[in-house]
Amino acid sequence: AGQLRLASEFVDLGEALHLVAETGRRLSCEKGLDWHADLPDSGPWVRGDRTRLRQVALTLVSHAVKFTAQGSVCLGLESGPDSVTVSVCDTGMGIPPGEQASIFGEFQRSERSTAYGSGGFGLGLAISKHLVEAQGGVIGVPSSGREGAGSTFYFTLPTVEPPASQGQPPAVLPLTEERVTMLTNRVGTGKRLCEHLVDRGFDVQTIF
Repeated sequence: AGQLRLASEFVDLGEALHLVAETGRRLSCEKGLDWHADLPDSGPWVRGDRTRLRQVALTLVSHAVKFTAQGSVCLGLESGPDSVTVSVCDTGMGIPPGEQASIFGEFQRSERSTAYGSGGFGLGLAISKHLVEAQGGVIGVPSSGREGAGSTFYFTLPTVEPPASQGQPPAVLPLTEERVTMLTNRVGTGKRLCEHLVDRGFDVQTIF
């Protein structure tokens, strides 16, 4: 609806994505998939909204797990001279080239995902595109379209120099930030609720 207000703060992207990596590991384990995460302990730094960047990465990870029946999902981060790329690779059903642009539109779902029997409103990727572009980045997905060959969703952001003093207290997060901790007594419980909350813009942490 165009009402979302983004924070502008220094974000240690490598550190911020470790929470996403832990959630991805749990989701993959629940489905019997191999999980790999290649993240630095710290850096690079970007300017943006920490919670919304995590939201985008979580959306891409949950999307990859949902459409991968067997094999693996991988979260990676690659730094360039003045940008950083976060990627989520899977060995799932793939996305035909003709659908790769349209799936980022609102209420859009690929024909293959519909045939797969996936639920959802078709908003997760559209919201992710809006969030990335609002923070000066780009998002995309290269895929051969062959089933089993998988896809690589990615988003790229401009990097910045780290803040001059690491001794300063962290920036106060906006009151509009929404975080949810979901408690469950066994693996697999609440999976659909977790995916729904992520699509709605919540930062979800699952505790068993």
